[in-house]
Amino acid sequence: MQDFLFYLLLGLAISGLTFYLNKGAAKSINQDDEGFTNLKMPKLYAIIGVLGLVGGAIFLGSFLVVEDIDVVTTVISLILCLSILWGLGIICLLWYFNHTLKFDEFSLEVVNVYGKQTKIYWQDITFMKFKPFSGLLILKDENNQKIAIHQHLVGLSAFTSMIDLKTSFNSEELKMPVSKPFIKGF
Repeated sequence: MQDFLFYLLLGLAISGLTFYLNKGAAKSINQDDEGFTNLKMPKLYAIIGVLGLVGGAIFLGSFLVVEDIDVVTTVISLILCLSILWGLGIICLLWYFNHTLKFDEFSLEVVNVYGKQTKIYWQDITFMKFKPFSGLLILKDENNQKIAIHQHLVGLSAFTSMIDLKTSFNSEELKMPVSKPFIKGF
């Protein structure tokens, strides 16, 4: 019975988080004063990132307090758990603080997870593919310049509408899990 409750709660939590992230992608976004639409990652990424870093620190601290532990077991446990917790935390924080998408009727500008900024014009896009496992939409232009756009950007549905308007690609054929928005300003 305990296992059933655990898996039930785990399933509900994952379903709730997925619903929250997909709802954010369908959110309508207004244009700024310069006519650009700016999309950022949801705050949930920052929360998960901080929880991962704090969880790793607590885990590390608990090994410093506990006595009479086998050294090999301790080292293996620390490496595995810290790489998972801190790895997840750092990656989520990098996505939250770095990844942005800024677009208007002429171009789109993406800052990737590492802070590298790339600009592509709508008419130059020659390739577009959604990768469901990574959750990234990959775009390439005539110069083979590549950008990746994460599916959890808040307001991404406004971007998918622009794909339909400004390129020869069809956003529905990309099979991204994004609902159509209530577009303001287009």
